[in-house]
Amino acid sequence: MYYPELLRIVTRLSVDCDDARLEHVLDGPHRLELIFQRSASRSRRVVVIDFSPRHLDIYLRATPSKAPAQPQAFTMLLRKYLLGLRLSSLRLSRQDRIVTFEFGYDQVSLYALIIELTGARASVFLIQADSREILGCIRGDAERQTHAPYFFPPPPPALPHCDRFDSIRDEDYFQALEDFFLHRDASEAFLHLRASFEARLSKAITRLRRRLDNLACDFGNAQRYACIRREADLLAAYGRGVPEGASVCELPDFEDGTPVTIQLDPSLSVRANIDKRYAQYKRLHRALPIIQERYQQAEALAEAASVCREALNSAASVQEIEVLAPQIEALTAGLGEKKSPASQQGARPKQAQHVSFKTFMSPKGIRILVGKSAKDNDQLTFRHAKGNDHWLHVAQAPGSHVIVRSEQPDSDTILDAAMLAVHYSKFASAGQAEVHLTQVKFVRRMKGAPAGKVVIRGEKILHVRVEQARLKRILATET
Repeated sequence: MYYPELLRIVTRLSVDCDDARLEHVLDGPHRLELIFQRSASRSRRVVVIDFSPRHLDIYLRATPSKAPAQPQAFTMLLRKYLLGLRLSSLRLSRQDRIVTFEFGYDQVSLYALIIELTGARASVFLIQADSREILGCIRGDAERQTHAPYFFPPPPPALPHCDRFDSIRDEDYFQALEDFFLHRDASEAFLHLRASFEARLSKAITRLRRRLDNLACDFGNAQRYACIRREADLLAAYGRGVPEGASVCELPDFEDGTPVTIQLDPSLSVRANIDKRYAQYKRLHRALPIIQERYQQAEALAEAASVCREALNSAASVQEIEVLAPQIEALTAGLGEKKSPASQQGARPKQAQHVSFKTFMSPKGIRILVGKSAKDNDQLTFRHAKGNDHWLHVAQAPGSHVIVRSEQPDSDTILDAAMLAVHYSKFASAGQAEVHLTQVKFVRRMKGAPAGKVVIRGEKILHVRVEQARLKRILATET
């Protein structure tokens, strides 16, 4: 916006939104929307601040835009400080295109939202009204960052005096601005959408032309299958006279006896050269109809892409482009083009699921589970184990939780589990330790403690001396 245009809109807004309460703040790409509610008339005003480098505008809209799923951090900051406050002042700098919204109550300003619609890099600042401290900013330069005092940038030498809406009457002014900017935004959205699809189609047509050239080359090579078969037959018939290690030979043609020059692989025997040619003949003979079919498919895709591009160039609205979108998506998907990040999310290959425990087997066929880490211990005990399963852990030292998946395990299984509890603990090198034994239902998380820290009751204490033969046998059963 030019300075005279900003002056008129700010003057009108300062009257229309005077003492209005800020009800909500929305954002979008390079824009903010301030939604005001006037108590007297119960009317809402949506003030759009467009600080895109191409625009730098302020205008009103009848309805707010659709809010994005995730607001920006600066928007959350505005909501924190400004929601519920009233617009106490709105003014335009006398020397530059800098608009200041002041918010507070009872004519006392607490915060100011400063919009610098200047140059190619517009900036937005939220500051404290009294101390001028910057609380947050968008596109602020290095000298004016958060917690620094705000200062106005130096004014330009001259301001262009142009008003595109000079002939519009005051009663039609807000509506005319909204119509103008909505039409501009719709036109830019249409051009951007058409350009993006045009780029994708151009890329698809280039790929198709490259594919057709490659298939034509493959088709020409595959048509040599008859010549390769004839060379193989000649070598099979007259190859006895060809010396081993020869790189070339001449053999008489079957029909008229004219000499046929045949290139050989000197590292192979004559029999191996014959077998190689027969294999190549079979491969090319099978490939020929496949290449023909692929060439026809590529030609059909190229023709469809050209038709789509002609329709896209003649489209006059976003709706017409959206009708063509499925065809363009199908064309680009058929060429193996990567989809947009939004559409790739559901198609990403699933990662291998993390298993939080090791599994061992006792001689009686009872599973013994051992946690891999502190977080895995937590998952094993409180998510995978059952209440009547038996729980073991080395005493007075960090180590793995060990679960015996049985309500009444035999003594050998308990001893195997105790060996594992010592082995996967800080006492592994000591060869002996005390191990706590209880049931899972008597184990509780320790409030406020890190993962894996627990409180137990009803425990028994086992004095375990590691037997290397037993430990080796139980470790070998890991699955």
